[in-house]
Amino acid sequence: MQVRRKGSRWPSVSALVCLLLLCLAIPLYWQSGDLEGKMPVALRHTATSHISRRAVTDWLSADELEGSQTSSPAPSPTYADPSSSGTESQFVFGPARPQPTVSYSQTSEPGDADLFAELMTPPAPNSPTLSRTPPETEPAVPGAYVTAVLRQAGYDLSQLSPDQLAALAPRFGHESSRTSANQPNDVTPVRLSGPGDGSALAQQYPTLPDAGPTNSYAASPEPTPAISPEKFSTPWSVPTALINRLEVLADLPYSADWAHQTLDELRQLTENDHFGATEASARLSHLTALASKAVELADATDDDHLRAELLRAHWGLERRVQCWSLMRELVVASAGANRFAARVPWSATPNVMSGQGTEPTDLASLSDQLESYERTRTPRIARAILQRQRELAQSTDTNEQALADQIEQNYRNANIRVAVTAALLGRFVTQPEPQNQSVNDRIVGTPVHGMSQTVAESRINLAPDTARWNLGLQSNGTVSSDTLANGGSAVLHTLGTTEFTADKPIVVDKEGVAMGASTVNASNESRLVGVRTEYDWMPLIGEFAREQAIQQYHQKRPQAKAETEFKVARRVQEQMNSRAGEEVERLKQQLHDRVTGPLQEIGLTLTPIELATTNERIVTRLRLAGDDQLAAHTPRPRAPADSLASLQIHESAFTNATASLGLDGKQYTAPELQKALREKIARLRQQEAIEVKEDTTFKFAEKDAVRIRVADNHLEVILDMAEVTLDKETAHNFRVHAYYKSEINGLEANLVRDGALGIEGKLRTSDRSRMHGVFNKVLAEDKPIPIVRLKDPQDARLSGLMITQLVLEDGWLGVAIGPEAPGRTAELTRMIR
Repeated sequence: MQVRRKGSRWPSVSALVCLLLLCLAIPLYWQSGDLEGKMPVALRHTATSHISRRAVTDWLSADELEGSQTSSPAPSPTYADPSSSGTESQFVFGPARPQPTVSYSQTSEPGDADLFAELMTPPAPNSPTLSRTPPETEPAVPGAYVTAVLRQAGYDLSQLSPDQLAALAPRFGHESSRTSANQPNDVTPVRLSGPGDGSALAQQYPTLPDAGPTNSYAASPEPTPAISPEKFSTPWSVPTALINRLEVLADLPYSADWAHQTLDELRQLTENDHFGATEASARLSHLTALASKAVELADATDDDHLRAELLRAHWGLERRVQCWSLMRELVVASAGANRFAARVPWSATPNVMSGQGTEPTDLASLSDQLESYERTRTPRIARAILQRQRELAQSTDTNEQALADQIEQNYRNANIRVAVTAALLGRFVTQPEPQNQSVNDRIVGTPVHGMSQTVAESRINLAPDTARWNLGLQSNGTVSSDTLANGGSAVLHTLGTTEFTADKPIVVDKEGVAMGASTVNASNESRLVGVRTEYDWMPLIGEFAREQAIQQYHQKRPQAKAETEFKVARRVQEQMNSRAGEEVERLKQQLHDRVTGPLQEIGLTLTPIELATTNERIVTRLRLAGDDQLAAHTPRPRAPADSLASLQIHESAFTNATASLGLDGKQYTAPELQKALREKIARLRQQEAIEVKEDTTFKFAEKDAVRIRVADNHLEVILDMAEVTLDKETAHNFRVHAYYKSEINGLEANLVRDGALGIEGKLRTSDRSRMHGVFNKVLAEDKPIPIVRLKDPQDARLSGLMITQLVLEDGWLGVAIGPEAPGRTAELTRMIR
């Protein structure tokens, strides 16, 4: 796409500046008196043109500065040969006609003379000087310097013909526009001088040349320009995948205005070859604002599909702008360093150049790789990006380190997320059975015996924590007792009730599982239901003995209550510690059997990215990736709000897992391949082996032999084969595509083959037919891939639950379990966070 560029303003501005100088300089020159003998032929405009201290002092005498005439004879200038003048870019002209002689010294070394220094230095004692004003009335040196420059400019301009003046303005415009386009603007022109009214210059250069590609001026060699931070080559690539998404939103009335604005900004920013640093910063800031606007639009719409598309566009724009902004900082910083280095003399010592003028990172190729990965998500490009990221991370430049961090955050994000509510965890906590126990104890020194029954219920409590799983196993129960206390001469029959609450804190962080000390609170209440003494048969004495026993019971009751509560709490605490340890070990074993164990078998480990606890859920975000593998970069699906458990897996987790199978570049016979896969994948060991021909051989591609893509409600399995031999016929270099869709049955969900296999490659018809036969057995239609498979759907702990979501879109597989409701079906489209 061609981008319309605005015309440069510099030629017009330069012409106006020339006109202003003309208006200032010529009147000043006219006010200086006689035009004869008042100005030197040339001021020091180059390192090879010098004015002697004597000449400058004579020329800038006090009387002359005041505009008075001098009585000394006016010196005549010495003119340089026009044939020895500099290039056409040196357009400062000499005097128009012969002038009184002025002697100009050429004894100084090049680069030593300086007009301002000449004005600061007093004349030599023997030099003829004109009368000067007293020191207290002498004009300031800077003023004299400016006056001298303006006089010389006015003199030179006054000698030009109208045609030459008209030609001069475009020339200034050309020089200004060339400077503004990152050309060096500090090259000092060599002064041209000659006698007469400028005709010598006019004869040598009849017209001031234009800046065309065919004239001698444009073709003259120039020094290599330093990079300017005001103008730099854009390092970022066109975000094709994002633009395609925005074009879809541009067709929807609700999001059309926002999408068109975003598209315009993206195209202006990425389709221009060069950009000014300030303008690039402004456009990046505008894109940041547009990314925020997408979130506002998403929150305001009731259409879940539109909301998902807006948020997906938001995150796609956000991650690019974050990287682009750092790339801009790197380009501008590198340009500034190179400009500094370009001004360091060649004789500079190494320590002067240390850290300056370094080669900038090849950001354009990095941007190309990121955009290619956005489109294709191939592991080969992922490895190249990670190599570049490691180089950036090892740099001492803070901007390069920040760019490496952005790549880590945006393209190696967590590719697995699991969230489970406390309510669902509580369903799977083993509830203790009621316990009946005999009591044989001593309370307040009195033997007590009888029976007790303990009834308890356990639950999981969550404490909000942003860095850990912070759980509490709580057990609430009651101990009911029916006991007899034998005090010797009296036996007291009591019924007691002790209620308790026990808490066991459990913390899970990146280091593992830790359990805190159990705490138990108990409260005992008892009542006396009977008293028997050995004097009951005696009138009056028996009654007196019972009253004494009851009185002692009430006296000892507080002490007995405290002792009973302590003993119940200690017993519950011991049971809690034992049960909690068993529960944690059971969960760890299940996690190992179902998740970490199978991954370890194929050489993969999970890296925790986030562990967090809310009031309702524990959440974990994990990355399944090796050091040379990328992870998630697109926004995950959002589970329904009433989900009791949800799982999201990015396609990168599948692809990274298949890479660990070690199939790249390997060759197997069919039985060998089946055996190797069954050894590495536990679920395959639970299935019957398929019948294969022993003479069939498979040779996988050298790189990325197995890949997984998730999009448009399908999971795609991609196999890259180098060779497959069947019946002594070999097919070379082809790719197999198998598509799977979701299938839900109660609390089970599977992926089943959808449609015919796709075989891509230059194959003969007979070879293609044979390959269909081979891979229809390898990827059989009657062999579903399980996603959720609960062992006992009739388990009471799962009653009233159903699969409420199963989506396959934009790289993510998302599944959720929630409460069952009449007529409710699983969501097959996504809402994203």
